[in-house]
Amino acid sequence: MSTVLIWLCYNSVIIMRKKLPLFEAIAVIIGTIIGAGVIGIPFVFAQAGFLTGIVVLLVLNAALIIMRLMVGEVVLRTSSPHQLTGYTEHYLGWWLKQAQALVLVTGILGTLLAYMVAQGDILYALFPFTIPWWPEGVSPAMFWSLLFYVLFGGLFVKGLDTVKRVELVVSLLIFVVVIVISIFSMSEVSASHLVSWDPSRFFLPFGVVLFASAGMVSVPEAREALRKQGRESLMFKAILWGGLIPPLLYLIFAFLVVGVAGSGTDPVATVSLSELGQHVLIAVNIFAFFAVGTSFLTLAIGVKEILKFDYTIPSRWASTFILAVPLVGFFFGLRDFIEIISIVGSLTVGVNGLLAVAAWWQARRLGDRQPEFTLPRWFGAVSSVFLVIVFSLGLVFAFVPDPADQAESVEDAATAGDTQEIGVEDN
Repeated sequence: MSTVLIWLCYNSVIIMRKKLPLFEAIAVIIGTIIGAGVIGIPFVFAQAGFLTGIVVLLVLNAALIIMRLMVGEVVLRTSSPHQLTGYTEHYLGWWLKQAQALVLVTGILGTLLAYMVAQGDILYALFPFTIPWWPEGVSPAMFWSLLFYVLFGGLFVKGLDTVKRVELVVSLLIFVVVIVISIFSMSEVSASHLVSWDPSRFFLPFGVVLFASAGMVSVPEAREALRKQGRESLMFKAILWGGLIPPLLYLIFAFLVVGVAGSGTDPVATVSLSELGQHVLIAVNIFAFFAVGTSFLTLAIGVKEILKFDYTIPSRWASTFILAVPLVGFFFGLRDFIEIISIVGSLTVGVNGLLAVAAWWQARRLGDRQPEFTLPRWFGAVSSVFLVIVFSLGLVFAFVPDPADQAESVEDAATAGDTQEIGVEDN
């Protein structure tokens, strides 16, 4: 009996040692994809129709998995390791690398602004009292946004290097949030909130879903994790599984929040759960606060390193620039969380996706290494057309008003005009 147990333990250890590199690479990809952007998904699902949102989530995540597989093949066809912009320069040239870096920096600064706005709503949900000296008519959430920015901006300037690689911690926090909501909300979910379908709003969730699901920068990091252990042959599985788990989590989260709140879903989803009781609302928003705050610090430090090392900007000036740009945007009225992340998602993922397609074709011709997996040429051709269409539409509709919203605005204006006419006739 003891011999059998020893044999089972030995084989379990062997299996775990073989699987550990794969799990580590999957964790890198999932940890990079899942972030604070998840809190915006339920709102766009509720606005576009829950079933519409599911279709968009499936279509875009299929596109993003294909895109990451293309990037994975580019990475494996290249002997020397790079970050994403390095592969762009290697295969597409210096100018496109600079364009990509500009979009990347702009996107991160926009994300910092979005997180500043979101934290105002989260903190106001935790501390819903009026500040006596705060100007009348100005949302108290603005005070909490500014307070968050001062505190976390100070932490950023102080330089907390320990938050550089906490993507997995953020992901675990979000998993905890989903579990907590699941436990308390299943009995409150209403099926009537989950059967809406509005094809006219198909593009409304595009930017938010892209923002929450991107994670393209994780592919070189996953390759590096596998390369250190000589297991680059696992790249295909790591990219595939790493890309399938986040949309499943997003779907569950949206199902629970929209199922409970329906059309009353807040742009910051965790604020919408007052129906589950004060204790749940507080617990979920505390988790959301730390998830968003950690993402804020991670991104701020990341863009500071880009400015310091790629553009030789002194540390003090880089920090000042990074903190000043979102603050200026905030005071100039850019305080719509959903609109900000929608534009950032469409712009950054759209540009990076188009560059990834171009780099894949170049790497097939110019790569200096035999890759561990290769996408068939016919599949790459079909996928290239699909990706170009998807990302181009995302870029277009990020800056074009939603047709359904325009129609509603026209109807509201007409209704207001009719009301005024009636008032005149009555007088």
